[in-house]
Amino acid sequence: MSWQEELRKLDEELASGRLSADDYRVRRDQVLSSAVNHGDNPEETPQQPGQDPNSTQVIAPVSPPHGTPQPNPQQNLGGSEATQVVSHWQTQQGQPPHAPQQPQYHQPGLASPAGGFQQPGPVSPAGGMPLPPQQAHPWNAPEADQSPPWGGSDLPPLPPATHQDGAGQGADSFETSSGGGKKVLVIVGVVALVAALGVGSWLLFFNGSGDDKQAGPAPSSSVAPTSTVPPKDDLEIAVLPGGPGERTDISMFEDVKANQVLTEDENEIYEEAGAGKARMAVAELPSGADAVILTVEASSEDAASTAVEDLVELQEKNGMDPYDGTLPAGVQGTQIDKTDSFPAAARAHYAHGKTVVRIQVSAPKLSEVGPSFEEIIATQLQALSADG
Repeated sequence: MSWQEELRKLDEELASGRLSADDYRVRRDQVLSSAVNHGDNPEETPQQPGQDPNSTQVIAPVSPPHGTPQPNPQQNLGGSEATQVVSHWQTQQGQPPHAPQQPQYHQPGLASPAGGFQQPGPVSPAGGMPLPPQQAHPWNAPEADQSPPWGGSDLPPLPPATHQDGAGQGADSFETSSGGGKKVLVIVGVVALVAALGVGSWLLFFNGSGDDKQAGPAPSSSVAPTSTVPPKDDLEIAVLPGGPGERTDISMFEDVKANQVLTEDENEIYEEAGAGKARMAVAELPSGADAVILTVEASSEDAASTAVEDLVELQEKNGMDPYDGTLPAGVQGTQIDKTDSFPAAARAHYAHGKTVVRIQVSAPKLSEVGPSFEEIIATQLQALSADG
């Protein structure tokens, strides 16, 4: 197949869309370069006698397929638009300086050169011929699409930008926004001022009322609570100075027996009184003495009073003497000096309703027992007063 036929075949493939423009140019350049390097066939391109080797011979362009519309043949092909081939092996023959205009056509649906597809350029020396120069811009290529990516030729054109409501531009819009902003700031300031005045008036009014109600002096924290304050229950034990405090493991008289707090005789007296609930607290006083308070609920007030008399009599029977200090009414006390087995101690018993109250203070010396003993009795009487 000659190079003319190959070019014709490429034209047909380009026209039918089976070949892209880029592939067409690459393959066309290869065909032309191959034709120049290997020489033309005399049968395919007959030489014209008498031609000058330096003259030019115009090679007719490849004829377009049948039915292709032909452009106006009167178009002027000038300068770089004309395609000429100069062959040094052709005979000398005078040629006109410009090649005659050749018919040209456009491939349907594809961009083609204004003067037809380019033919081989000037012949190079025997060593070979350079490829035709590539144009910087494709022939008759459409102008670059300047629409945004979401636009394009397949979509309707974007409407021109117009002024829309809510999006002001220019000096007028800034003036309007500024004016509105000032109004909003004025309104906000007025509302804030009114709210501040209201809150201030409210605080002033109620604070003034509170001052009138709290005109009396606050009670001193050092003053012990009075007996008018109702006890938590009938087994209440006053808060003693020092620790550790109330025994949480004792809530019934059975717990008292289990911890062996009392003697067997004392336990019998409590049981005869119908002992039930119980409470116990211990403390190490700042004076160095130890204090123990026990409250036990009896079955009745008479049972509680009888238990108190029997307990005091039992203490004297066991070697204790009547307390030689001063005790409040309704409170009976006994004391004993230290022995080899026990320290000096003082005990008090009294009844509060159905409750039997027992107070004991012990110290290394009997002289150290009295002051702390009387102080603890006074404190407990504020929690549970003595009957009679």
